[in-house]
Amino acid sequence: MIKAVLFDLDGTLLDTKPFIVASFHHVCSLHGLDVITEEMIQSLGGASLHDTYRHYHPDHDLEMLCQAHCEFQDGNPEMIRLFPESLAALSNLTELGLRSGVITSRHSNARVLMEATRILEYFSVVVTCDDIKYPKPHPESM
Repeated sequence: MIKAVLFDLDGTLLDTKPFIVASFHHVCSLHGLDVITEEMIQSLGGASLHDTYRHYHPDHDLEMLCQAHCEFQDGNPEMIRLFPESLAALSNLTELGLRSGVITSRHSNARVLMEATRILEYFSVVVTCDDIKYPKPHPESM
């Protein structure tokens, strides 16, 4: 018997690709670095924010880059789009009495984005990379 459904956030419930690309573009431009493109991001297959900056700009202050990235995203939640079917699916799961959770590689700003798209209320739990030692796909997040 199914008791709960777990979701990823980016690319599953939320259409964040333009938001993510804009964030990398902003940070790289701000710090005079070569821009990390959508293709470059995709080539790393869902790597964490920190790992992406480390891969493309290993000689720079990674914490500063990640902080600027998160600040840009925190200041621009209106750029996030909910996939058209997401709200109906979450509503249906709630009506069926199923609990829902999110497991994401995002930091705690995941909750800000979920509030901005009005879906946070559907989830019993939100697990971000700030909540665990080993991020996805490690089973600790489950």
